[in-house]
Amino acid sequence: MEALAESSRGLRLSELGRKLRLPKSSVHRVLITLEHRGYVAKSEETKRYSFGFKLIRLADVALTRSTLLTQANPCLRRLMEETQMTVHMAVLDRNQATIVEKMEPRGQLHLPSWPGRRMDLHCTGLGKAMLAYLPEEELTPILQRGLAPFNENTITSPRKLREELARTRVRGYSVDDEEETVGLRCVGAPVFNPAGKVTAAVSIAGTTAQICEENMAALAGKVQETARLITARIAAAGAYQNGEVPAADA
Repeated sequence: MEALAESSRGLRLSELGRKLRLPKSSVHRVLITLEHRGYVAKSEETKRYSFGFKLIRLADVALTRSTLLTQANPCLRRLMEETQMTVHMAVLDRNQATIVEKMEPRGQLHLPSWPGRRMDLHCTGLGKAMLAYLPEEELTPILQRGLAPFNENTITSPRKLREELARTRVRGYSVDDEEETVGLRCVGAPVFNPAGKVTAAVSIAGTTAQICEENMAALAGKVQETARLITARIAAAGAYQNGEVPAADA
């Protein structure tokens, strides 16, 4: 891939072999796999290989996530400091929630989560915050794949999950009430891109003693405020890149 990146016109199989000092047969096997997966494309006219559209899409996703984290990190840190709870940010990735950032205060319970961990959508605060704002054509296939039970609290009925997602939209935040892990609760809220599409979610996680009926509303308000601020910062960053002047409170 690095060799192809250095060529503006693409490279033929023989040229790649010479450049990499590898047998043509070995290079060909790798190219066939990359071409099949859409990462490289071969021109039938010139027989040259170059980057495929899938790689370009992945690069765009990576750039978007980098911008997301740059804008989100100060907000996430403040949320952690104010709540003294573990804070997560996740993005929707292949019908799962993938954690892209985790912050936890010292001295608190260490949760079994980490950046890169993939989680089901239907039983997590992060996942439900994103599911609630997906368009119907994206939501339906996810529900049709089945909702795996993690314990007796997990919502496994598509109808009941739709009802829960409706409540999430009304409240403006999602709740994982011991649905993935008994003894733990999470409160999440959606983050939107400048086009108004949900692009990520923010959550706080703690024990059932830390997140309870008495403080749920106050904690949820802080999570929502954080998500709204990140959404505004993303919009402002995009405006600066386009040469626009964003609103002063963004």
